[in-house]
Amino acid sequence: MDRATAPSPAAPRRRGEAARALLVAGACAASACALNQQGVTPPADTFFYPASALADSTASWLFVTNSNADLRYNDGTLVMVDLNQAKRDRTERGGLVPAVGGVQETWELCPQEDYVSPLDRGNPQICCWDRLDHSILNCDERRYVQASATVAIGSFAAGMVWQPYCSGRCDMKNMICSPDANRGRLLIGVRGDTSLTEVDVDLAKANPFDCGQPAGMTPGECNAASRIIDTTSALVTEATDQAAPLVPLPDEPYALALDPQLGLLYVGHLVGSTATIDTGGVSLFDVSSSAPLTSDNFISPFGSPFPANSAGSFGITALKLHVPLGQSTGGGATQEVFASSRYIPLVTAMVPFGNLLHCPGDVTDEVVVPAGDTFNSELVGSEMRGIEFIEPPAAGASTPPPPAERAYALQRVPPALVGFAISTNKAGGTSATPTDVLETCSSPTFLYQHDAGAGSRLFVSCFDTGEVYVFDPTGPTLETIFQAGRGPAGIVFPEADPTIAYLIGFSDNNVSVLDLAPGSATQYHVIQRLGFPSVTPR
Repeated sequence: MDRATAPSPAAPRRRGEAARALLVAGACAASACALNQQGVTPPADTFFYPASALADSTASWLFVTNSNADLRYNDGTLVMVDLNQAKRDRTERGGLVPAVGGVQETWELCPQEDYVSPLDRGNPQICCWDRLDHSILNCDERRYVQASATVAIGSFAAGMVWQPYCSGRCDMKNMICSPDANRGRLLIGVRGDTSLTEVDVDLAKANPFDCGQPAGMTPGECNAASRIIDTTSALVTEATDQAAPLVPLPDEPYALALDPQLGLLYVGHLVGSTATIDTGGVSLFDVSSSAPLTSDNFISPFGSPFPANSAGSFGITALKLHVPLGQSTGGGATQEVFASSRYIPLVTAMVPFGNLLHCPGDVTDEVVVPAGDTFNSELVGSEMRGIEFIEPPAAGASTPPPPAERAYALQRVPPALVGFAISTNKAGGTSATPTDVLETCSSPTFLYQHDAGAGSRLFVSCFDTGEVYVFDPTGPTLETIFQAGRGPAGIVFPEADPTIAYLIGFSDNNVSVLDLAPGSATQYHVIQRLGFPSVTPR
């Protein structure tokens, strides 16, 4: 669709000069209307095409977005999953042993190899050991999904970030208080309804999610005030004109990255073109206060940092915050955001510029501009899917670590993990030179770095083949490949439990628990499925 456009607001302005009404995110914005027609209410206690997830700081809860990909329901949902109960089921009732004293203390084998428990609300919510692999416990996800907390968030959620709460004006910037582990907010990019959706979370409450949903409805739909879809233009208007033109949030908000020091949220858009200004680039939000977000917090969309491909298209698949090349992570430098291109084999950095040390209501003119740090794979192809930096250890406790000397970027076409050497010349200039190319699966989707206790590893999830590739970056070498289920849409590595990971099974409509413990008999193996694997939602 063609939207009215306006220049990016690079001129100073004062936020909150007048009330700016938020438009309902699902209200017939051409591309979104067909995805949010009134129809079947989504279930509150099951997975259907899960698209993204996050764990809380204690690894007690997993927040999962259901995407509504087949349009069976009129909305996608946000659910919370009890990870402690899942752990109890796989550890305290483990092993295929007979009942003791007439009491069944363990789970039994599943009735058949492809068993999927029927979704009958009257049936018990069971687990059973997989008949083909006795180390995998298959469980009904209703045992763990807290149905009373579920909210409807719109069609096809994408990236999601967690921001812990502090208290007071401009409190989120620099984390000047001690965050409450139970309180925060989830910021979610919703693709079908083109919005940034805010959901407040208080884990101490019986129903932890709050996005203005109606009371007594499960799932209740997040209201319009929780969805940011536009901002006021900085375009100069007549003094008598009380309605400045609106700048809409570009389509396909996909990748999110949060800078807690500056209180800035970056949103990368998956699709854009030369035909529509400021699409396919990065949108910037001010999230420095814990006060509810409004359109005032949406600073502006900014154009793509990449040149267009031959069809005039550009887009962003991943965002990664990191200090500029050649600088130490302990140096206090403003972090750049490294964007991965969807259409050309390039990763490039952008940096915020302007009055960055402000609070809501201050005069501000932030813009996001190219920073000059780039990674070019030099492989003919397209679509980079993320980048990870390998940080060398510090010489001592009081010494900041040296600058990163290595980085790895994931390219989808051709499928490869590309290693780069980062060097600094005598004049202080930095460059990244491709030095290694490691073949991956045919459809690499996401790149992660994680240390489960034996040093950092790089994990590549493969959507088409259902595999996970694990690389040791010190070689670099391919350490192992393991099957994880159809259509993995991402992996969550909880900080509080580094030997466990959670894989989002988009095409299996479930979440798989991965064992990463070094030396474990089931290392790099699925040990539990939250939700019986099924190609269609139950």
